[in-house]
Amino acid sequence: MKKLPILLLAALLTLCSCSKSYQELVNEKVEQYKKEGKIILNKSDDPTGKEHYIVFADAKQQTIGVDTLGEEALVIKLDGLVEKQIDIPGIQCPDKFHVISNDPNLTLEANFKIDKDGSFSSYEDRKATVYKDKYIVLESDDLGFSKKWSILWFKSPENIYTYQGKEDKDVVLNKENGDIKMTIKSAEAFNIIGYGKEWIETTYNVTFNYNGKIKQQDDYVDYEGTSVPIGAFGDITNLQPYIERIENSIIIGNAQSGIY
Repeated sequence: MKKLPILLLAALLTLCSCSKSYQELVNEKVEQYKKEGKIILNKSDDPTGKEHYIVFADAKQQTIGVDTLGEEALVIKLDGLVEKQIDIPGIQCPDKFHVISNDPNLTLEANFKIDKDGSFSSYEDRKATVYKDKYIVLESDDLGFSKKWSILWFKSPENIYTYQGKEDKDVVLNKENGDIKMTIKSAEAFNIIGYGKEWIETTYNVTFNYNGKIKQQDDYVDYEGTSVPIGAFGDITNLQPYIERIENSIIIGNAQSGIY
C-alpha cells in the first residue's frame, strides 16, 4: 500500500519533466507567427517563466498583436486609433488642469502605418521602441527642429497619445520599470498693455507608469520662475494673481534688459 503514493509521485514528476517551459512555448509561437508572415516586435526571454509574451505586427492587416500565451491574443487595428495630444492648458483659458488635451481640434484620427520590413511611419518615419507587453513608443525627428513621441499603451488600445517637444531629454523611458517621464514644454502669450504680445515658456513634469497611469506629477506649472498651482486652473479668480505676477515679471525683465 505504501508503494502507491511513491508511484503516483514518480508519475507526476515524469509528466512535469516532459512538459514544456513557458519560454519554449514562446519560442515555438514566435516561429509560428513568422511562418504566418508576421513581424516580431518584442518577445520575452525569461527562463523562470514569470514573463511570457510576444508582441507582433501584421503589415497586411495593419495591426499590432500582443500574445501572453493565455487567452486569445489582443489585436489592435492601427486604422481605428484616435490620436490625442499630451499638453497642458494655458493659465488664461477656463479649462481645469489636465495633461491630455481635451481640445477637439487636437483629437484626430491616427495615421500610423506598418511597412513590410516592420518599420512604422506617420507622414514621416518613426523609430519604434517596445517595452515588454505594455506599450510601444513611435518616435520621430521632425525636420530637425522638433520631435514627436507617440505612445500606444496596450491596456488602452483605443487611443495613441502624442507629445511634441524639442529635445531628446523631454521624454525619458526607464528600461527597468517601464516608467515614461515627460517634461511638457509649451508657450503662452500674454498681452501686455502698451507693448503687445509676450511669449512665456511653461514647463511641467509628469511620469506615467507602464500602463499609462500617472505615477508622479508636479504640483505646479512653472512660468519662467513663477509657480502656478495646478489646483488653481479652471478658476479665473484664483488664477488672476498669478497672471498679474507673470505680467509684472515680463515688464520688469524687459525693463532690465533695456527693451522698454
